[in-house]
Amino acid sequence: MGRRDSVTEPNHSVKFHLQKMKMSSCGAYDQGGVYWGCGDCNIGFMFHAWGQAENEEQEMFVRAKHRQDAKDQILEKFPNAKFYR
Repeated sequence: MGRRDSVTEPNHSVKFHLQKMKMSSCGAYDQGGVYWGCGDCNIGFMFHAWGQAENEEQEMFVRAKHRQDAKDQILEKFPNAKFYR
């Protein structure tokens, strides 16, 4: 279920775009038709982060209750990460 993360250069300083994913009307599928399960205020919603490292684009998907929670999860794998506003 979901999409795979692409984490190949976690020690590089990556500036991530981060946005809450747009889901289908039932709330369980992304716009590409991939199943994530329904999110809510108790378990959180799906967020998508992507950014260019030195050699490859890095990409992560996290379930978080809010944007700061998503950033904290990404910082666990990318300690040098920065985020676009």
